[in-house]
Amino acid sequence: NFRSPHFQIVMNHLGMKELLTGQDEIDNVAYDPSEKGQWRLRLFLSCQSNDLFNIQDVIEDYNLKYVYSQDEIGYAVVNSNDLLTFWTLWEVTRYCVLSRLRTPFGGPKQTFDAFEKRLNELLADDLLISIKNELDDDNLHYSMINRYQLRDLINLFDRLELQIYNATVGTSLGNIPQAPRAICDDWFSRIRTGIVKGAKIIGDDALAVMHGFRALAQRVASLNQGLITSENIWLTDFQQILSDVVECLQRLHAGDSIIGLLAWSRRICSSDKNQEASLSDHTNDFTAGENIEPVNSTQKHKSISNQANFDWMNGSHLFAESRYELAASEAIDSFDCLLEVDPEMETILPKARFLSSQIIDSYCMMQDLSSLAQWVHAHDESEIIVDHLVKINQDYLTALAKYHDSDYLDAWKLIDNVPPQISQKYLNY
Repeated sequence: NFRSPHFQIVMNHLGMKELLTGQDEIDNVAYDPSEKGQWRLRLFLSCQSNDLFNIQDVIEDYNLKYVYSQDEIGYAVVNSNDLLTFWTLWEVTRYCVLSRLRTPFGGPKQTFDAFEKRLNELLADDLLISIKNELDDDNLHYSMINRYQLRDLINLFDRLELQIYNATVGTSLGNIPQAPRAICDDWFSRIRTGIVKGAKIIGDDALAVMHGFRALAQRVASLNQGLITSENIWLTDFQQILSDVVECLQRLHAGDSIIGLLAWSRRICSSDKNQEASLSDHTNDFTAGENIEPVNSTQKHKSISNQANFDWMNGSHLFAESRYELAASEAIDSFDCLLEVDPEMETILPKARFLSSQIIDSYCMMQDLSSLAQWVHAHDESEIIVDHLVKINQDYLTALAKYHDSDYLDAWKLIDNVPPQISQKYLNY
């Protein structure tokens, strides 16, 4: 019972009202955190989804039978915002597949363009909010709306890819013709990096790692097929995705995965032109969710000469394993080596920022604020430090270090010089 008007309602709440070609049902959206997703409940009831449940759904487990009535299942759904959100996004993607991507946005291309435009807008808005460093009520309220919409949109994309796969590979019905399937593959390949960045913002590290692996596999497939036109551009893009994946793996404490990813990356980007290939093209498998385990192959592949430098990953697994002292020391050594290679930081800036964040996080986890303040002061004038809490006020950071060293008088003098809005909001943080 999920129809076009219901699709439009969901798109309105995702901020895409202006992109719809026509609306059969008006749903004025004014976000209110106190509502807590009541529009999803109204949508669930209006679609009469509660009537789809069988009167008696039986689940057998260890010879025990649990019988759930229709009312019990409906009660569980309508009283769970998480279940309502899952149902809403699943029905939207199911509607897209059953309509063969012909939605109120238009045909498949117009539908994908609308989704991609909204994703780019949400990523740009989140970046602007983070740069402002202003935590007033208006920015906080707008940031909440942005994060909720980004979360739903990212999960919508993930479920849409799964539904398209099920409609083409997982069944013989062939709901998606071959031409639209090619459009789907190209579109997912194009927005994969945006999905990774969005998943990082909403804190879904597992989702970011999964799509990051697929993005890396697609970049390697382009390399194997000789489709790259610039080695510098390819390597920069590859390492940016790699740094995002490593950052998420660190938060998941997956040290072994980081070690394997480092070895795999060095093997892919080996400077030895005569090295045998160790990875075949698995782009199609990755869309289905397979791993990126290298396999033996006798086919030679294109390789990047003498520019592949993954030394910035050497200590990443140490941070994932909570060995923060060694991680900070290794990151500082790698950072200093990068500065020796490129003092102007024209080509190493992304890697330098990754290392600077790892150094800051390691010192914070050890609560070694004296060493952190010393290192930050040494690199304060450069553009590598992107941690906004560190850049808020250097006196505040030094005050924290002095406080931990029991130098309370100097710490208070430094805190007293901090603007009131900073000290009041961050003193207890």
